[in-house]
Amino acid sequence: MAYILTIEEVKSVYMGAASDAAIQSVIDFVALADDCLDSNSIPDAAQKLLKTYAVAHMLTVQDGGGVRSESDMDGESVTFANAFNKAGLGMSQYGALIGGMNGYSCIAAIMDKPRRSFNVVNY
Repeated sequence: MAYILTIEEVKSVYMGAASDAAIQSVIDFVALADDCLDSNSIPDAAQKLLKTYAVAHMLTVQDGGGVRSESDMDGESVTFANAFNKAGLGMSQYGALIGGMNGYSCIAAIMDKPRRSFNVVNY
């Protein structure tokens, strides 16, 4: 039986700002990988981590991937390079972590599709 991920587990990893409703909607989407994870005998501990990172990845990408610029102490603008300027799961540090895990293909199957669009709305 697939691991049931909770909002609190996602919040323990994802440091961005998202409402509980937004997090739950992404958890529900990531649950589309459950049949694949179960049929490939992925243990609960691995499912928990895979699904947590997948939710955090989607929330991060939805937020634009993090800070790109800010002002320094003198008020000057400082711009940061985006190390994750890639497509699919490579767009965030969470997605990059999923890439090396057993069960990756199940998560990639629901996310790395051409023209797939997912929009999180904060309630």
